[in-house]
Amino acid sequence: MFLDIPVTPELKLIQINGRLTFKNDMDIELKAKHIFVRAGELVIGSKDAPYENNGLITLYGSKNEKHIVYDNAIEAGNKLIANVGLVTMYGKKRTGKLTRLTKTVTKGDTTI
Repeated sequence: MFLDIPVTPELKLIQINGRLTFKNDMDIELKAKHIFVRAGELVIGSKDAPYENNGLITLYGSKNEKHIVYDNAIEAGNKLIANVGLVTMYGKKRTGKLTRLTKTVTKGDTTI
């Protein structure tokens, strides 16, 4: 299945048992509390055709939320990608040597 929605709604759980691929000719933002790659693949670009657009995965949740049981042996908190399948991501060639992960905190109507 190709993800071809520019900005998804905030999804509670995405469980991938097949193949989910970001459509390669558009910017995409995937919003979810939990992404579970169970018996499938999450694919963004490939070695021969890297994802040239802007792809963003935003994970939501609160530290006070209850844990979720993904499978009989997998229990975890929120804001995570749980992978027992395959996740591959190939993007634009880097211009520098630094990759930055960011954390956004929202308090009331203010985003920090």
